Amino acid sequence: MRNPSHAPRSARKNATGAPSSPRSSQDSRFLKGSLLERERVCGKPNCRCARGQKHRSLYLVLSRGKRQRQLYVPKDWEQSVRQWVANYHRIRDLLAHVSDLYWNKVQRRER
Repeated sequence: MRNPSHAPRSARKNATGAPSSPRSSQDSRFLKGSLLERERVCGKPNCRCARGQKHRSLYLVLSRGKRQRQLYVPKDWEQSVRQWVANYHRIRDLLAHVSDLYWNKVQRRER
């Protein structure tokens, strides 16, 4: 049996079982969803939020069927999650653009 680390790059799998990309850097990851920032007051009389500086938290929001799911994003994950969501939106927009190009080709009967 061959050692998986000696498999060709195209055959290697990542931890999720999906083929790994040659560039496994953080900037190539993507995540479907939207980000929602919430501000709240905790109720403690001497807290900064009582003076108007509310506590801020970030949530990742995703609609699945008829249900909307929300997931709290810890502060140390915010930068990564923001980048992954932005990457997803960029990919979605690029796919829509390419699809429009091919729609027009079919409409004009071009190959």
